[in-house]
Order: sequence, then C-alpha cells, then structure tokens
Amino acid sequence: MVPRSSRALAVLVGALIVGGSLTAAPALAATSPAITDCVAHGALTKTYSVGELHHALTTMSAPTREYTNCLDVLNRALAAAISKPGGDSTGSSGSGSFLPVPVIIILAVLVVAAITFAVLAVRRRGSADRGGDTTDGPAP
Repeated sequence: MVPRSSRALAVLVGALIVGGSLTAAPALAATSPAITDCVAHGALTKTYSVGELHHALTTMSAPTREYTNCLDVLNRALAAAISKPGGDSTGSSGSGSFLPVPVIIILAVLVVAAITFAVLAVRRRGSADRGGDTTDGPAP
C-alpha cells in the first residue's frame, strides 16, 4: 500500500504540472516574434522564414488582425518568401518540428514526471512484494 502522504504529494504535483501546462501553453504558443515585430514597428524589421510567417498568421489574435495592418504585412512577407528563388515553399521553419518550443518543453516535463511516478510505483510494489513495510505509522 502506498503511504497516504506520498499519494497526496503525487496528486498535488500532477495537478500542478497539468494545470501549469494548460495555462502556460496557449500564452507561450501565441507569442510570435514576427507578430511582435509587426505590432511594434508597423512593418517587419527582420527577415522571417516561411514557417515563422505561417505560424504568425495562424496564431494571430483577433484584435491584432482587426486593429493593426499586421495581417497584410505578414501575408505580403509570406508571398515574397515563397516566390523568391530558393525560397522555402514547404512551409517548414527549418527547425524540424511543427510544435512550438514551449509546447515541446511542457511535453518533456510531463514525460519525465510520468516516468518518475512509474519508477516510484514499481519500487513500492517491489518493496511490498518482499514484505517491506510501506505504511506511515508503526506496525501493529
């Protein structure tokens, strides 16, 4: 049997990880350097890849679409990037992944937490099978 305090700690840590990932992922994923650049300057001051421009267009908020010229600026930059010779017409950003980095980090943390809890459960089960005491209090 797993001690009650360990079980409560595991549930608390799991809830914090899941809650943090649900609230942090949309906020982190919606931030695009191209959008930030456009909103700050009214134009793009740097060169962005096709993938970065496409990501910016798909994650742009409704107020940014409506109240800035960034939708047009990004569409023009995307069209120019695709049409130039040697341009990246596949739509990839060259990073090798379609997921934003913050989402990958959150997934990695969740995987590490799952592995940790699995190892703890296997150890406790092995200890219980060998007749080890897994209770919090003194033996009766």
